[in-house]
Amino acid sequence: MGRVDPAALRDLAPQWTNAVEPHLDRAIREVAKTELVHFANFTVVAPSLASTHVVVENFMQRELERKSNDVADFNSRLVTTADNWCDAEEASTVEEGC
Repeated sequence: MGRVDPAALRDLAPQWTNAVEPHLDRAIREVAKTELVHFANFTVVAPSLASTHVVVENFMQRELERKSNDVADFNSRLVTTADNWCDAEEASTVEEGC
């Protein structure tokens, strides 16, 4: 049977956050820069392109915010998994605990 290392899971949680958050933060900043594009830039092509730009920008901002929340949730779940695994190991009558 495979073994789980709860301490490694707990250590992985902040490493995961530290590795992913900078990329999300940069993406959020880059999407925010697109707000500088003015509607007047699109009127030559088509007004519908201007409205599409706003819709896509808003969608990406919300999506990146959700991904940022996912990182925090994943971090929390790694720690919870480690805790649950330790509890299960300690409650086991077959093997020693954590």
